Amino acid sequence: MDQPHITATAVEKLKRAAKSHRNTSGFPLAAALDHVAALAGYSNWKRVTELAAKPPLIDTHLLPIKHRHLCTWVVPKGSMQLKQVHTVSELCEALGAPTPIFIRHACEIATPDNPCFCQLDPFATAMLAGVALDIGDKYDFWNYLFDASKPAREYPAWQKRVVVGLGTSDHYPNEHLTTRNNNDRSDTLNPNNSAHKAATNNRSSQMNPNNTRYLGHESD
Repeated sequence: MDQPHITATAVEKLKRAAKSHRNTSGFPLAAALDHVAALAGYSNWKRVTELAAKPPLIDTHLLPIKHRHLCTWVVPKGSMQLKQVHTVSELCEALGAPTPIFIRHACEIATPDNPCFCQLDPFATAMLAGVALDIGDKYDFWNYLFDASKPAREYPAWQKRVVVGLGTSDHYPNEHLTTRNNNDRSDTLNPNNSAHKAATNNRSSQMNPNNTRYLGHESD
C-alpha cells in the first residue's frame, strides 16, 4: 500500500538511491526509479511524484465551519467526577500537563497563549497523556471525553481521520504519535529484524513451484 505523503527531502534521497542503483545494476534510470520507489512502499515512481506535488494536509486550513469540538470533558485521575474544561490549558492541567498536539492553524478566536479546541488533535494528545478518549455520539453531552481513569487505546485510522476533519483522506498527520506498536511493514523491510527473515522465507515458499504454497499451485 502506498505511503500517504512524501517530503521533498525524501524524494531527493530516493533519486540519489535510484542513480546509485542504475550505476551498479545497469538498469535504465526509469526502471531504477520505480525500483527504489517500490522498496520505499510506493507503487511506482509516478506515484512518488504525484504525492510530492500535494501540499501536506497539516499545512492546509482544515478548520470546521462551526466549533463543534469545544464541548470537552475530563475524568481526572483518581476521580469519578466529570469536569468540563474550556481551554486547552485547562485540559492539559487536568491530564497531568502533557504537551498538546495540534493539527490545525489557529482560528479567529485563538491567541498564541490560548489555542482553540478546534486546533487540538484529540487522539495524539490523549495517547501522549496515556488516557482513554471517548468520542461523543448523539446520546452523549460531550464531543470529547478524556478519561484518565482508563488507559489509552487505539482507534481505527479512518475514524481518526474523519473525527479530526480530514474526511476519508489517506493521510492523518499525527498517526505515528498514536501507534504504540512497530509497523509490520517496517519490520519486514528491516534486514536486522527477525520478521524480515520470516517474510523472506514466506515469499520464497510461495514462489517455489515444488511447494504446496506456491502461488500458481492448483489443488487436486
